[in-house]
Amino acid sequence: MAVPAAVLTGAAAAPMIDLGDPGPVVRWGLPLVRIVLDVAAATTVGLLLVVTLVGVGERRSAVPRVAARYACLSGTIWALAAGVVTVLGFADVAGVRPFSSGFAGQLPAEVWRFEPLRVEAISAVGAALVAIGAAVTRSRRGLRLLGFFAVVAVLPLAWGGHSAESTNHAVAVGSLAFHLAGVVLWVGGLLALVALRPVIGPAMGTAVQRFSSVAGCCFAVVAISGGLNAWVRIGHLSGLTSPYGLLVLGKSAALVLLGVAGWRQRRAVIPRLRARPEALRPFTRLATAETIVMGAAIGMAAVLARSAPPAPTHHAEPPSTTLLLTVALGAVIGAVAVAVRAGMPRRLHQRHAKPPADGRDHSTPARVHAGSPPPAL
Repeated sequence: MAVPAAVLTGAAAAPMIDLGDPGPVVRWGLPLVRIVLDVAAATTVGLLLVVTLVGVGERRSAVPRVAARYACLSGTIWALAAGVVTVLGFADVAGVRPFSSGFAGQLPAEVWRFEPLRVEAISAVGAALVAIGAAVTRSRRGLRLLGFFAVVAVLPLAWGGHSAESTNHAVAVGSLAFHLAGVVLWVGGLLALVALRPVIGPAMGTAVQRFSSVAGCCFAVVAISGGLNAWVRIGHLSGLTSPYGLLVLGKSAALVLLGVAGWRQRRAVIPRLRARPEALRPFTRLATAETIVMGAAIGMAAVLARSAPPAPTHHAEPPSTTLLLTVALGAVIGAVAVAVRAGMPRRLHQRHAKPPADGRDHSTPARVHAGSPPPAL
């Protein structure tokens, strides 16, 4: 999906300004490696999220161990892809071919000087720390904290690209940060459920039902933040007819399809899965279709990151302390809400399942004697 989109927008074309041609490896490789980065980051976050969605039980005891092992692998891919994006991004900015004469000597200093490259490097370090943490952590609490850190490691990417150069810098960067958080939780959670379904076993219905609530919140966050970010970068309705605007419309159509699929999942698939946990085929079929649509949306997003919006932009100022605190607070609130919502059904079940201390039956009588007052409501 990224290749035809790159041709449509001109993201794979040779540079228009005379900075030198970085070559086809950079022009075509950068959006493709970006897709690998996005999918690996989302998968890592989703695998750590599943630990929260699945309760404690004998059959489910293997979930944290398997999820951590997979998260270590996907986190490693995420870190490597972020490193490759940093190298190719420098070649693209400098207009030189990778590993040409003097390339390696200029790379360390120049990466820290350009903000888009700097945030990629920071994200790569964060991804490496997540992979290391997943390799040594097996407790549920530790993996939940690691999942929160993985979401935080994604957020620096909001300060790179055209959003950071927008005339409404704070709105563009803030909305993109929430957009990224919603996407990785939503896409990653679905991918993780599909990958771990043999391990989750009979608890699959409960896990999918809890994830459905999380996905609904992510859908709202992605729709609102994505619409706000697109409006800031396009600026006017006529911009929707540009190649950039057509990709925005394509992403919007994908979002609508995913919303319909989520509604179908909640109304038809989840009740069937709760009744028969072994009947995974309807869930797997619908989840596969959703991941295909998500993959197309991620491909269009990778091309949008390399395409210039029609709205005029200027160089960005450093992010303000207020903006950083706002994004951090939103991430904390979102993580707490997800954890509380996912753990609530299990706590309520334990509370009501606990027998009374005196051993007597305190349930409401089945009959009410004649003349007795009605029970209080």
